[in-house]
Amino acid sequence: KEPWTEVLRMNSLFSYASIGLGEALYREGNYAEALTAFRNGYYRSGYSDAYWELRSDWLHQYMGIGLIVIIGLWILIAVLKRINRKTGFMAPAGNVFRRIGNVKLIKQVGYSFNMLKNPFDTCYGIRWENRASYGSALIILGLYFVLSVAVKYYSGFLFKSVPDGYFNLLGDFINVAGVFILTVCCCYLVCTVTEGETTFKSLVIGTAYSLVPMIVALPIVLLLSNILTNNESIFITLVNIVAYGWTGLLILLNVMYLNDYTMKKTIWTIVLAAFTALICIALIFVIYVLVSQLYDFIA
Repeated sequence: KEPWTEVLRMNSLFSYASIGLGEALYREGNYAEALTAFRNGYYRSGYSDAYWELRSDWLHQYMGIGLIVIIGLWILIAVLKRINRKTGFMAPAGNVFRRIGNVKLIKQVGYSFNMLKNPFDTCYGIRWENRASYGSALIILGLYFVLSVAVKYYSGFLFKSVPDGYFNLLGDFINVAGVFILTVCCCYLVCTVTEGETTFKSLVIGTAYSLVPMIVALPIVLLLSNILTNNESIFITLVNIVAYGWTGLLILLNVMYLNDYTMKKTIWTIVLAAFTALICIALIFVIYVLVSQLYDFIA
């Protein structure tokens, strides 16, 4: 026989029955099956409570082992470092990593993380020192897309924004690529009118490099979403606020440094670029409606 949780999962009309079954299992202390029942019923509050209990049991069972493993790894690393200082047995591996790091494209991708601590130098390197390329910008955008998709579809049940089993990768790709292209193009058009000094290439790369805080934050959000409960969601909110705020600040500084603007002129340029983007979106929507009506008429 199949368990009741599997039987109820087959029909979404049984959500109330799944919730009731989950509450009964929870009161019995059967938290694992209660977790499954609450998930089948899409009851996030009950799922959070059952997960809290399961996580507490797991921590009580494995906390000691985890501490021993961490201490053992720390001692092992310290011993290996001391041996390496005397014998240099890790020098061949270090040479391999250095050769890999000296590959031009990899070095350019690594240079993007300099945006986190010194955006002025990074923008100067992009504009005048040719320390970045379209290829490195494309890799950064690809990383952002992959991580954003992972967060959207593989976050924990409590923080997942889409139903289980739902995927729309084409739509996600169009959204990410469309927003990026529209933002860069509108900003560049406004910069040319407001006497900006940047080139299109520099603006593309600088905007892509400004996404580095999101690339750092998204894996943290993905991890936290799979280990936290509703009561601890404030941590995910804080990470998102810092990531989005930092990214927005870097985009602002990127436009200012590449164009040699003042802060006031930079803000005005971004406002004009946002207005231009809204006009473009409205135009695209009108064209889409007209084309769809023409298609329906011909059909």
